[in-house]
Amino acid sequence: MPPCTCRIPRVATKVPTVRTVGGVQFHAALAGERCPGCDDTRVPRAVLERFELAVAADLTRAGVFSADALRFQRKALGFSVTAFAALIDVATETVSRWETGKVPAPILVSATLGALALDRLAGRTVTAEALRALLHPSPPGTERHLPEVPAAPPPLETPP
Repeated sequence: MPPCTCRIPRVATKVPTVRTVGGVQFHAALAGERCPGCDDTRVPRAVLERFELAVAADLTRAGVFSADALRFQRKALGFSVTAFAALIDVATETVSRWETGKVPAPILVSATLGALALDRLAGRTVTAEALRALLHPSPPGTERHLPEVPAAPPPLETPP
């Protein structure tokens, strides 16, 4: 689409956006800008990328587990097939087979992708760091010092 040539200052707007993955629709109102002259509406790339991450995280919470969903989650996280395969310690061909539906992926792959997406949205890297540590464990005799541990853990939410 050619850019707006009205030269009228754009105004902030919410852009209704829908993404369908694995047969489920994900709706959101994204922050964008609209030209009052021609109604040209734009959403910044960074906002679209965060929306895709939010969809990737919500796919797992919605129980959507398919080849399309796995591919979408991996791409939303910015992983190549090779990089994701290395992170979870499988062959690139295995990830390709999961994403084409030739072989069903273990359900934990979806949980891992969902956790990675939630981490990214929150600005954390906990899940990726844990996966890397499992591939390269600390040698025996290593000392690790933990932060102070509270006397009582906060209560866990129980599922309905």
